[in-house]
Amino acid sequence: MVKNMSDVAPHFYTHEIAPVLPPKVLDFHTHTWSADNWKERPWDTGRDGSRNKTPKTLMP
Repeated sequence: MVKNMSDVAPHFYTHEIAPVLPPKVLDFHTHTWSADNWKERPWDTGRDGSRNKTPKTLMP
């Protein structure tokens, strides 16, 4: 995974991207998936981190 774009393409980043970026960039995103794509459903396992996933069936 690329963590720093300036490591991949420093010239492009410095001249094209950096000038238009705000001082701080916040990352808000979500992952969408179907429970049918999981080998086992995380919320059924009770393992660490499994409570961070909310199945659509439990959403209002």
